[in-house]
Amino acid sequence: MIIKKQGRMNVVEAARKRIENIFSNNVPVYLSFSGGKDSLCLAHLVYTLIQEERIDPSLLTVHFIDEEAVFPCIERTVMEWRKKFLLVGAKFHWYCLEVKHFNCLNELENDESFICWDRYKRDVWVRPMPPFAITHHPLLKPRKMTYQAFLDRSCVDGIVMIGIRVYESLQRLKNISKQKKHKRLFPIYDWKDSDVWLYLLENHIEIPDIYRYLWQSGATRNEMRVSQFFSIDTVKVLVKMNEYYPDLMERVTRREPNAYLVALY
Repeated sequence: MIIKKQGRMNVVEAARKRIENIFSNNVPVYLSFSGGKDSLCLAHLVYTLIQEERIDPSLLTVHFIDEEAVFPCIERTVMEWRKKFLLVGAKFHWYCLEVKHFNCLNELENDESFICWDRYKRDVWVRPMPPFAITHHPLLKPRKMTYQAFLDRSCVDGIVMIGIRVYESLQRLKNISKQKKHKRLFPIYDWKDSDVWLYLLENHIEIPDIYRYLWQSGATRNEMRVSQFFSIDTVKVLVKMNEYYPDLMERVTRREPNAYLVALY
């Protein structure tokens, strides 16, 4: 059974307090960063608390799992935040690993058949790999693990913060309510979509262009989800986004030939 209680703080104050509590344990803290809207809110909260000297940046490691098939504006956003965190004394690990990822274009099934940064398909990668990227890790089983499994192993000595929100789906609410891994915490879990957009607006946080393009193409606020190209959330808008990124479908189809099916449907 899921029990909801009304708190005395607003969601921003509550998130700040949760983050301060996480850092008060004096153990390594890992921030999962994707460059998406929810991730940006969480990153800004952490960054602001560092600037206010309320949390210790030496405890923080930001993790970005580069899924290869991402929009150029997402890459630019992550680049900017990498600089921000490095300048305040935190660590930033940009991983380009051969991990398994969902591919809904593999014979029309949503399976984990896509291998990010596949060494055997280097000539058709969707985009070049950043020169500073981390490509190997002793705890990684290349081509066999998902990035979630890798992060579970590599962050076992600390606490992981993730910008997941329960308002995005009932299934997510149920999963978080059953969460038994207390080292994985969700400081903005109770934020609504309106809270996210208001926070981004009031704090003048630059968002990736893809969100504006999605809005212009007719997407609703609830459909503003951005992920790796071959995931169900993103693949359905690839053709529309070709208007804004003229060579997008060409690069995508070269990497995943079945992507032409998107244009048909």
